[in-house]
Amino acid sequence: MKIVLSALMVFSMALLLFTTLDVSKGLLEDLLGFKLESPSYYLIVGKDKNIEGTSRADVIIVAGINAEKGKIVLLSVPRDLEIGGRRINSYLNDGIDSLKKVVEEILGVDIRGYAIFDYESFVVLGDELGPVRVTVKSPMVYVDKAQDLKIEFFPGVHELYGKELLAYIRYRKGGMGDLDRIRREKEVLSILLKKLLSLSVSRALDVTSKVLNYVETDLTLKEIAAILLEMRKGITLSFLQLPVLPREDGTVVLDEEKLPNVLKAFRDFEIEEERRNYRIVLVNGKKNKTKYFRPIEEKRWLLQVGFKPYDILWEDTGFVTSGSTILICTSDPKAEKEIYETVSRVYPHRNFEVKRTTELEGAEVYYEIIERALKIRRFLKRPIDALVILGEVR
Repeated sequence: MKIVLSALMVFSMALLLFTTLDVSKGLLEDLLGFKLESPSYYLIVGKDKNIEGTSRADVIIVAGINAEKGKIVLLSVPRDLEIGGRRINSYLNDGIDSLKKVVEEILGVDIRGYAIFDYESFVVLGDELGPVRVTVKSPMVYVDKAQDLKIEFFPGVHELYGKELLAYIRYRKGGMGDLDRIRREKEVLSILLKKLLSLSVSRALDVTSKVLNYVETDLTLKEIAAILLEMRKGITLSFLQLPVLPREDGTVVLDEEKLPNVLKAFRDFEIEEERRNYRIVLVNGKKNKTKYFRPIEEKRWLLQVGFKPYDILWEDTGFVTSGSTILICTSDPKAEKEIYETVSRVYPHRNFEVKRTTELEGAEVYYEIIERALKIRRFLKRPIDALVILGEVR
């Protein structure tokens, strides 16, 4: 491995020296003796510890690279996805080729190569590029003695390095489980990649060589160098998540209705610009005021649009309504349109009546909800862009 790393260091240093000069892409390809095909797809796996002879994929990402369009798309695959009667992360225990085959069948693409990272590689990356600043909104506490894992974060802003940063993205015991963890992976990977690409050539190579000590890959030196070259040229990074539906046993299955659109976006490298996460408060207007309203609806929103409501009023305020309403609290027409489209994506089978707080009827509903919430000492976070009231289905 040391000989390979030394060769990579020398080869990449020579390559990156040329990138500082006015050299054509064709000449660089001739120097490499390798041309990166567009598109090219790679399987990236984060592997957990081997426990009693079993090693499973803790993180599964497929990276699509299109050098001609200047884009990289990272598609997250939930580790709990049920495929062929078993969770997809268990296929790694049969070998990387087994996992690769299953992923290829789902996505309909040929995966060119793979890279398997163990936990130590991420610890090194976090130590070298840290600190990474994250905001924790609710307690994250979990202990697993079998994996020597202890996670303990409390609400607030944290600046994290190696082991703590790894613990932050591994946590999956909250209400959203793996979905929340995928969101944290996206957050941390974006920050680390930006930091890596902002380093000097020599420093970037130093970090890369340290991380590669803990990586198993079938990529050649020339291919790694070609990928690094494209990334340093200012390529655009986007994220996608394989669409899934949850089941009562905690596993998830493919959302066959949404899958074609996601796969098309992935293959075409045409990712929609992320919408602004509006301050939408969800109100339980049903007779049944069960405490399970919050976790069920949070998961629904994460699966459908990738984020949670700004706040959820599930408690019994005595407010019950027939039908469902979107109460718009902003005067921005674009915001109103996007809020309506967002809510419709979450609840495609509900018909929503739209009211506005700038009108008398809408204002009366708004203040009634606020007053009822205050009576039970429930203080809704404001300002609010919209109240979405889920009432009894007509």
